[in-house]
Amino acid sequence: MATKASTISAPVEALSRERKIATSRTPVAPAAPESESRLWKLTSDVVSVQHRWIEHLSFLLFAVVAAVATISCFVQLLRLLNDDSITHVAKILLR
Repeated sequence: MATKASTISAPVEALSRERKIATSRTPVAPAAPESESRLWKLTSDVVSVQHRWIEHLSFLLFAVVAAVATISCFVQLLRLLNDDSITHVAKILLR
């Protein structure tokens, strides 16, 4: 009488032997080139130095504009806090 483990592993071993034989007989054709679905991969190899400089300068310009806008907002907030304007508006709204 065969053990439970040997009866389970016998079909698996036979299947793996059949796969090895089948793969050894058939030649493997080279895969056809596939089109890339992600656009960033297509353009990442072709980026020129000039394009990089333009990207860096535009990012720097955006960062400067964001920093100036943030500083301007904080200056305006501090002016409103010093004038007690926010407290005055809150009192009017809570009446």
